[in-house]
Amino acid sequence: MNSRLARTSLLTLGTAALATAAVVAVRRSPAVATIVVDAAERHQTIDGWAVNLRQWEEDKANNRYDRTSDMHLDRIYRYLADSVGINAVRLEIPSGMENRTNRWARFRAGELAYREWQTTRFEKVNDNDDPGSADTTGFLFDGFDHRVERMLLPLKRAVEARGEKLYVNVNYVDFKWNASSEQGPLSHADHPDEFAEFVLVYFQRLRDKYGIVPDAFEVILEPENTATWRGPSIGRGLVAATDRLKANGFTPEIVAPSNTSMPNAIEYFDEMIAVPGVLGRVGNFSYHRYHVERLADVRAIRARAERHGLKTSMLEKVDAGIDVLLEDLVEGDVSSWQQWAAAGKSTNPDNGGYYARVDVSDTLRPVISMARHTHQLAPLFQLVRRGAVRIGSRSDHRDRTSAAFAAPDGATTVFVRARRGGGGLRVGGLPAGAYALRFVSDALQSRLYPPASVAAGGVLEVELPEPGLLAIHGGATR
Repeated sequence: MNSRLARTSLLTLGTAALATAAVVAVRRSPAVATIVVDAAERHQTIDGWAVNLRQWEEDKANNRYDRTSDMHLDRIYRYLADSVGINAVRLEIPSGMENRTNRWARFRAGELAYREWQTTRFEKVNDNDDPGSADTTGFLFDGFDHRVERMLLPLKRAVEARGEKLYVNVNYVDFKWNASSEQGPLSHADHPDEFAEFVLVYFQRLRDKYGIVPDAFEVILEPENTATWRGPSIGRGLVAATDRLKANGFTPEIVAPSNTSMPNAIEYFDEMIAVPGVLGRVGNFSYHRYHVERLADVRAIRARAERHGLKTSMLEKVDAGIDVLLEDLVEGDVSSWQQWAAAGKSTNPDNGGYYARVDVSDTLRPVISMARHTHQLAPLFQLVRRGAVRIGSRSDHRDRTSAAFAAPDGATTVFVRARRGGGGLRVGGLPAGAYALRFVSDALQSRLYPPASVAAGGVLEVELPEPGLLAIHGGATR
C-alpha cells in the first residue's frame, strides 16, 4: 500500500465510530513516557493478516447448516479487505474429502444434521491402491469449490482492487475430537505417500480450475486434535508432500507444526525436525495460543526459528486482541498472524473469534460492523502491509509498549499501547515529515488528532487520553 492510501485508511478506518469523534483535547498530565524509534534495527518482514474462511454457517446450537450467510459473502469479504485490512487467507482441505460419499452436500441442503455431518467429516476412504496415480472420482470437490468461489475469490478480488496480492495458505485438517468421530479405513498420517497424493489433488484443483498457485502449505492443523499426527509423522508427511508438490511445479512455503498450544508446538517441532529432510523444506514455525500462554514460550519459539533460519507465525487464537498481536510481533517476530474466522451473526455472542459482525435482520441490506477486538486490530492491519519490516522501538514506561514498522515506500508507522490511564508521550527517531494520528480507546471510541509535522531530529509530542492504542503514520520518502 502506498503512503497516500495508508494515510487515507488511518483517517477513514471505523467510519461509524469517527462520525461522532472530535479532535482530542485533554489536560496535560505530568507523567510522560518516551518512545524511541530506531530504523537501523531491522526485524521480520510482514506477510499478512489472515482469516479462516468461516462464517456462522455451521450452526452447532441449532444442529443445522445456516444458509443466511451465503447471500452476503461477497459483502463480508469485501468488508474484511477494505475495512479490516485482511490480506491473507487459510483455505482448509479436510481429510474427509478423500471419499466418494458426499455428506457435505446433504448437510448444506438441510438433509443432514450438523452433529451427524461433523462426526463423519474426516472419514477417509482411499481413492485407489496406487498413491502415485490419483483417481479424482474418489475425491470430493463441491465443498472445496464453494469455499473458493464464494469466499476466497471475493476476498482475492477485493485485495487486488487495493493494488495488492492475496496470500493463500492451504491447510490440511484431520480432526478427531472424540471416540464417535469416524476416521475411515485410510490414515494419511501413517501413509505419507497417500497424504502427498491428497495434497497434490487440491493444489492442482486450485491452479487448473481457478488459476491460483498457493503461497504456503500448512501441513496439519492442531495435531493434538487428530488421531495419529505427531511430530515424527508430521515430518514424514511434510517431506513426502513437498517432494510431490515440487515434482509437479509447486514450491509453497511450508508451515508447521501449528499446535493448539505453544509448549506442544515446541515439542512437536523438535520431533518434526529430527526427521531427515525436514529442515531443508520447512520455512515457517507456526503456533496457536490456546491452553497455555507464557511469554517464555513465545521467546522459545522465536529462538528456535532464528536458530534454523525460519519465520514464525501465530495462526489462531480466538479472543486475541491487540495485546496478543503486539506480543507476537515484538517478542515472537511473527510474519503473519490470525485471530480466527470471518464473520459472526450479530444475534450470537461476540466471543472474540470473528473479525466482523453481521446484522441480517434485513436480508437485503445487511449491516456489517467490526467485532470488539477488530477496532484496535484494524489500524495495525490497515497500515502495516505485506512487505513492511518491523524496526526497533523502545519505551521507558512499562505501561506504554510499542511496535514500529517501515513500509517499502519509506513510510513509518508506530503503534503505542497504553494499558493504564492517560498521560504525555514523546516519540523520537521518526523521519522528518507529516504524520496522521488516530487513537482507539479500550472503550472502542475512535478519535483523530490534528496532523503533526516532525522536523529532522525532532520529537512528536502527544497526550494519550485513556487506555487504548495510538497509531502514528507518515514520513514517506517516495
